[in-house]
Amino acid sequence: MNQGALFPFGVDEALFDDARLVAARVSAMRRAQGQAVPSDFAEGTPEADAIALDFLRDIERALDHTSKSLTGGH
Repeated sequence: MNQGALFPFGVDEALFDDARLVAARVSAMRRAQGQAVPSDFAEGTPEADAIALDFLRDIERALDHTSKSLTGGH
C-alpha cells in the first residue's frame, strides 16, 4: 500500500494499526452473525453503501463500548 498517496500528511502507525484491528474484529463478528461486510459488494453500489453504513455503526458501537469500559462506564 502506498501510504504517501493515501495519507499525504503522514500517519500515526499505531493509530492506523488500531483502526485496522477494530475493523477486523467488527468484520469477524459480522461474519459470525451471518451479516455481510462492505467487501462483499462492488464498490459504489447501493448495497455496498448500505452495508458500509451499517458496518460503520458497528464500529461506532465497538468504540463506544471500549471507551465506556476504559472509563468504568462514566
